[in-house]
Formats: sequence, C-alpha cells, structure tokens
Amino acid sequence: MLLALNACLKARADEHEAAGLSALADAAIEHGRTLPGVLAEKTAILSGLARLRELTARTLNAAGPVLERCPSLAASWERDGRFFAMFGVEGEENGP
Repeated sequence: MLLALNACLKARADEHEAAGLSALADAAIEHGRTLPGVLAEKTAILSGLARLRELTARTLNAAGPVLERCPSLAASWERDGRFFAMFGVEGEENGP
C-alpha cells in the first residue's frame, strides 16, 4: 500500500514536472523494493517499514503543490488519509 501511494505520487509528479517530488517518491519505492519478504526476518522488516514510512511521509509533505493541481487526488487523500495514518504516514500540515 505504501509503495502504491508513492507510485501514484511519482506518476503525478512526473505529469507536473515536479522533479523533487519524483525523486522523493523514487527513493521510497527503491527502499520498499529492498524489504525482506519473509517473516523470519522480522527485525529487518520492522526497521525497513519504519524507514519506508519515513520516506513516504517526506514524499507526502512535498506533494502539496501537486495535490493542489490534482483535485481528485487531493480529495482521495482527504478521504483515505486516516487509512494511511494507520501505517504511521501522515502529511505534515494537518495530517490525513
């Protein structure tokens, strides 16, 4: 779910030529791809997820200008923000 959020923000950033936001989303996506896929590596998974949440929060905090240009995405964020908050990801200004 966090990877999907970052992928969505990256696509919107690329559409709106927001290179900084695109780079932040890329960093989160690349980190997410490195996460272990087996529960036996619980410590690595937990620390990796914490880092992914941190990177995703940075991406969201930089997404304001793009969200303003994408009313449907902004509305979706307002509607689904509490869901993302369950994963420890909130926007800086007012949260989800």
